[in-house]
Amino acid sequence: MKLPIIALIALFFSLSIFSQTEEIDDLNFSPVEDFYKLNYLNGKSDGKGNTGIASENDISAVYLNPAALELNNKFQLNIQYTYKTTQSITLPFYNSGITYDLKHIFPSAFIGFGYKINKKFQTGFIYNNTGSMRRVYTNGFETIDGQEVYNNFVIHSFGIPVTYKFNNFKFGVIADLKLYTVEYNGVSTINDPNGNYTITINLLSFYWRFGLKYDANKNLSIGATVTPGFSTEIHYNNDIFITPRFVNISKYPLKIGGGIEYRLMKNKLKFAADYNFEQLSKIQGYKDKHDVNLGVEYMANN
Repeated sequence: MKLPIIALIALFFSLSIFSQTEEIDDLNFSPVEDFYKLNYLNGKSDGKGNTGIASENDISAVYLNPAALELNNKFQLNIQYTYKTTQSITLPFYNSGITYDLKHIFPSAFIGFGYKINKKFQTGFIYNNTGSMRRVYTNGFETIDGQEVYNNFVIHSFGIPVTYKFNNFKFGVIADLKLYTVEYNGVSTINDPNGNYTITINLLSFYWRFGLKYDANKNLSIGATVTPGFSTEIHYNNDIFITPRFVNISKYPLKIGGGIEYRLMKNKLKFAADYNFEQLSKIQGYKDKHDVNLGVEYMANN
C-alpha cells in the first residue's frame, strides 16, 4: 500500500484529531535522531568516549567546544568519513506500528581546515554532511508502481570557528550555517489522495555555539558550552493540512554542556568527564536529554 501524506504527518508531527494547537512540531528539522545523524565525528575525542569539552582539540572537535581548539602548527587539514549501518525504527500509530529503516546516504564526509593566526587567535573552516540519512518505510508500504516509499534527509553544514586566548582562559564561538533538504517520495496529498508525489522541504538555518575553557593549573582544565535554542517556520511545496490554521515549526532546543579534564604523569595520562543537557521537552512528546560521557587517554610514547 502507499504511505499517505496523512500518515506521514501523524508520524512526524505531534498532531491529534482534536488538537487546537496551531503550531505543529516538525520532527524532521530537530535533534530527535541525533543518535544516528551525529556519529561523533571528532577524531581526537572518539578514543576518550567522545569527551572533549575541557580538552585540547583539533579542528574536528570544535562542535564539542570551540574554545578547546588548539592547533600545534600554523595550518591543519582534517578529513574524515563515516559509514552508518542500517537501523530499524518502529513507532506506534493508532494501535499499530509504522516501521522504517535509517540508511546511509553516500557520501558522508567531514573536511576541516584550521589556521593559527597567532598565539591568541585561531580560526578555520568546516564542511560536513554527516547528518544525511534515508528513511525507507517497510511493513507493506509501497508506491503505486510497487517502488519503495522513502524520504531523504540531506544536510550541508558550513562552520567557521574562532578562538581567543587570554591568560588561562580561552573563549570560542562557531558560526554554523546549515542547509536542510527533506524529500518525500511516493506519497499522496490532500488534494489528490490517489496521487504519487514527491514533496520537498528546504530550510536554511544559522546556529551559534559558544565555548569557554579554563586551565586552573597544569593538571586541571574546566570547559563549558552553550548553544541557544531557536524555532522557525517550515514551508512545503504542497498543501499538507486541510486548514491553513496549522503551521510547521522547527525547534532546536537550548543545549548546555560542561566538562573537566585531569592530567597525571606529565600529561601522559588524562581523565575526562563531560555532561550535556538538551531541552528536548520544548518539542511535544519528548523529555529533556541528559548525557554523561567518561573517557581515559594514555600516551604510550611520543
